[in-house]
Amino acid sequence: MQLSTTTGIVIFENDKPTLKETISDAIQSGIKNMDNINLSDQTLTGIDLSGISLSGAYFKDASITDSKFIACKFEWADFALASFDKCDFSKSEFIEPYFSKANFKDCSFRDSMIKGQTYTNYDSVIFNGSDMTGVRMRKINFNQCDFGGVSMQQSVLHQIEFRDCHVSDMSLKKSFLSSVQACNDNFGDINLEGIIANSCDIKGLQDNTDLEFLPKPFNIETENKITVYRYNYGNTSPFRSSYNWDYESKAVSTKSGFGIYGYTPDMSGCRNISIGQLGSNVRNKISHTIESLRKSQVIIELEVDKRKVLHKGNDEIAFSECNIIGLVTPKDFILKNYPQCKALLDLYDKAMDNPDLYGNQYIQEEQMQCGQLRNLERKLNTSNLEIQASQFEIIKTYSINNSKPSDIHGLSHWKNVERNAILLAEKTGADLQALKVFAYVHDMCRENDGGDPDHGLRASRYLKKYAVTFLNGMDDSIIHRLCFACEHHTDMQRSGDLLIDTCFDADRLDLTRVGITPDPAKMATDVGAYYAANPDIYKAEIKKVQL
Repeated sequence: MQLSTTTGIVIFENDKPTLKETISDAIQSGIKNMDNINLSDQTLTGIDLSGISLSGAYFKDASITDSKFIACKFEWADFALASFDKCDFSKSEFIEPYFSKANFKDCSFRDSMIKGQTYTNYDSVIFNGSDMTGVRMRKINFNQCDFGGVSMQQSVLHQIEFRDCHVSDMSLKKSFLSSVQACNDNFGDINLEGIIANSCDIKGLQDNTDLEFLPKPFNIETENKITVYRYNYGNTSPFRSSYNWDYESKAVSTKSGFGIYGYTPDMSGCRNISIGQLGSNVRNKISHTIESLRKSQVIIELEVDKRKVLHKGNDEIAFSECNIIGLVTPKDFILKNYPQCKALLDLYDKAMDNPDLYGNQYIQEEQMQCGQLRNLERKLNTSNLEIQASQFEIIKTYSINNSKPSDIHGLSHWKNVERNAILLAEKTGADLQALKVFAYVHDMCRENDGGDPDHGLRASRYLKKYAVTFLNGMDDSIIHRLCFACEHHTDMQRSGDLLIDTCFDADRLDLTRVGITPDPAKMATDVGAYYAANPDIYKAEIKKVQL
């Protein structure tokens, strides 16, 4: 029996007669990645794929019951026409899945995320009786779907539309709803107790917010401060909203899981808002409507404790509280954060006053500076690496000060792993800052130098807990893979992920400290196997590595 992808590539095969046994054997062998697996038209009961990456998985017309998919990743997975009964998808991540006409009966989606892109449409999906407590949804249109008896309490729904859906006995108790619409649906009979609503179009539901404006600022330690900007139209949110910001206050907080949104200067959202609008006005021949909108745009400078960041993406971060530093105009914002654009701004002001004389000149100059703005992107990325480097020093110091001293698994070993990481990263191209974090975290939670099989799991949990504090400049996907590497560095030979496998080999190349010669066949990367097979070359090259 074989496990194959939609393209026919074999993921795993054995001599077991059933698909369920084959899946079980694959899991026991250490496989964590089953992306693009083909389970279409299959009838399965009692399978457990918890913790497995199932991006691109194909479940079309499958019938699956009493099965576990806890903490799985489903990106671009196809569930069309599939039937799931009493299945557990808790803590899973659904990124742009294809759900149309799928049937999830009495399933659990507790604490999961379901994210569409530019309003993904889901038609005739059945969630009847499912538990969706704590679910986070974003950018989805539900058309003629069944939410009867669904518990969606304490959830976060952003940019969601329910159109002609069945919502009888549905509960949204204590949930946060932002830009949610209900068209032709009777939400009058469902539990709306304790809902926080912002920019919603639901009959009988009034907009409200739990934003609390405070007269005194929060005390934020210098090393934890980050500068964040957000923009409002006048004193209201850029989304359709009925609540106002109090700019005379010194701080603002929220208890909702949605958080307060903003941008840091290294985020594309911040640059697009404040730089991109300048050119658009001239290109539109200085449209008075657009210009009046630009003038009403207010940029707020905020001070945030990075430990209060709730979540972040490429364009925005959300946080639970912040200090209000003050208001800045788009022009002042650019001059402060991107001073190299001053000449362009001066020309823009002339074009605004006399578009016939300076408009074309401005457009030409802006086009000439596009290359400079691309260079700016590269500089910002370099700055981000510098942020990561400084945070690495913090996590390194913390690990040294909060671990038990050891001659085998302590500081001397961590330094050797860091040297190995530097050597391997030159050849594999894996993220060096991430590798260096692994070097000082993977063994820091050891309780002894002998049998301690859970030390990697403890290190992984430690990293997840303090990632916002220590690794705020690092991509979420890299942090996730680092946690995986810490958890499995002693019980897995290779994962198929370049960063994780380079972590494994950086650790294994230091087995010589305990009298073990690294086995080339047990290394996770080709580079690691090469150094294990050629110890003289390894010794010569590692001597050249400086910390």
